[in-house]
Amino acid sequence: MPGKILLYTLVVFAFCSFVLSVVFSYLNTDASRGDEPNPVISTLYKNSTTAIDKKYPQEITPIGTVFGIVWPVIYLWNAVGIVYILISLFLPQHKSPVKIEPTLTPYHFLVSYIFLFLIPIAWLFSFDNEILELSLAFLILAAVLAYITIGISCKRTHDSEKILKKSKSKAMLWLMRILVQNGLCVLATWLTIAMLINVVNVIIYYNSPGLDVALRRDTLNQEDASTVGLSLLMFFIISWFIIENVIWEKYCRYNFTIYPVVILGSGGLVARLRVEGGTRNLILASVVLGISSLAFTVRIILSVYRSRSRNRGTSGSGHTLGDSSL
Repeated sequence: MPGKILLYTLVVFAFCSFVLSVVFSYLNTDASRGDEPNPVISTLYKNSTTAIDKKYPQEITPIGTVFGIVWPVIYLWNAVGIVYILISLFLPQHKSPVKIEPTLTPYHFLVSYIFLFLIPIAWLFSFDNEILELSLAFLILAAVLAYITIGISCKRTHDSEKILKKSKSKAMLWLMRILVQNGLCVLATWLTIAMLINVVNVIIYYNSPGLDVALRRDTLNQEDASTVGLSLLMFFIISWFIIENVIWEKYCRYNFTIYPVVILGSGGLVARLRVEGGTRNLILASVVLGISSLAFTVRIILSVYRSRSRNRGTSGSGHTLGDSSL
């Protein structure tokens, strides 16, 4: 019983950490609205993220419309996911991903989830104070935690698949995959893109709080540093495509939201660079857009093919989906 109480407490803390993250993010966004600064918000933030992005320009940040689409999707999707987990505390055991044995929300998943949504708050304040290296460190940590959180959830649902199907709790599996895991995948992908944007900032600029114009380092210029960021993004996409389809396919089988986020981000960058110029990075961003679109298409085709192959194997051998190999 004490273990259950701790598990339920962590679920409540996870919900609270998500709410706090949304509140602080909204307040930062609201800091850039209107002609008169809000006196309450101005005590929290010196700037808005939009103002700082303009102060530290480079060629890897998409148009503002992309941010206006991505963050509401991230928060709405993950809100549904964490509310589902919270509500499940009041559901019968066979319908609750928390109460069921083994639980689909183990301690380490919830602890990782809590810090995943608290760290972006620390990033907001470090970025607001224009401490570029610290804000990059927070983004790297948040991205790594997002991958860990997704990995824990995917492994637990995969390992519990046969048991849950036999107990007729199949719907719970799909709710966890769609509402929780794919929502976290949207967040993890965007955190990765944000991390690369901050990498480029650190390469190009010194910390310049209180100055009207950011001080440049004597390293790479704006175009070359942005090329580094886009090249890293391309490397991550190709590497992840191989990992999820060859090495960890059985765990990542139902995660599909990664590539649409990259497509949206790279498409927004292409739209920006076509107006502002930057021939080399425009070409590279277009290549990233093409690769992510192709990877998404191939991913869907492979998933449909494997699903049909497993179904044929199941009808002929009596094995369940959880018994299938890669």
